[in-house]
Amino acid sequence: MGWAPAGFPGDELPSETNSNAQLLKKALRDVRTGDILLAHLGIWSRKDPWAPAVLEPRSPA
Repeated sequence: MGWAPAGFPGDELPSETNSNAQLLKKALRDVRTGDILLAHLGIWSRKDPWAPAVLEPRSPA
């Protein structure tokens, strides 16, 4: 079984050029029913780790 492009959110890319907000927006835009997202809990190339930061629940505004 092949991986869908949306399965790789880009969390291995540098934070300086790929913010968490950009990566989350792209993941939410591209993911389809049945896709599996692979997210790292810490990648050395990111100063601002993607997960679990974008996976934490937020309080309603």
